[in-house]
Amino acid sequence: MSLPRPKPDPARPSSPGTARSRMVSVFIVVNMAVAGWILASSVMPRAAPAADVAAATPPNACADAVGRVQAYQAPGQGEPLTDVIAANVAVEGLRRPVAIVGWEPPRVWRGDCEVGLQLSIGNELKTLRWAVRTDTGRVEALNDLAKQMSGW
Repeated sequence: MSLPRPKPDPARPSSPGTARSRMVSVFIVVNMAVAGWILASSVMPRAAPAADVAAATPPNACADAVGRVQAYQAPGQGEPLTDVIAANVAVEGLRRPVAIVGWEPPRVWRGDCEVGLQLSIGNELKTLRWAVRTDTGRVEALNDLAKQMSGW
């Protein structure tokens, strides 16, 4: 005949080692689930976009902005803007050293195209900035130095 087993006393708490081992096992299970999710999401194939959906690159509205600024003739001027700038750079060069560094690539700015020409004036880098309006094609100087060098 076997002795009856004593029933666990609900008033007596379980040992601290048992609670710790449960927390460690829950921690391990959660980490394994996260690792499995990461592995499955990186290995499983993803659905390709539909064949009729194409990501078309928008046309670059500013592609010819530098050429437009260079060829622009302000009202009352008989020569293109590059000639006027070159003449003003030469005049400024009589007072202090001036060098044309080069044209910056055009970028979209407030819906229009912004074009910049970098100059080294007295060993200080300056940028002349113009906006080419995308709706009218009109060229406008954005800073005082650009207005001065453009003869406006």
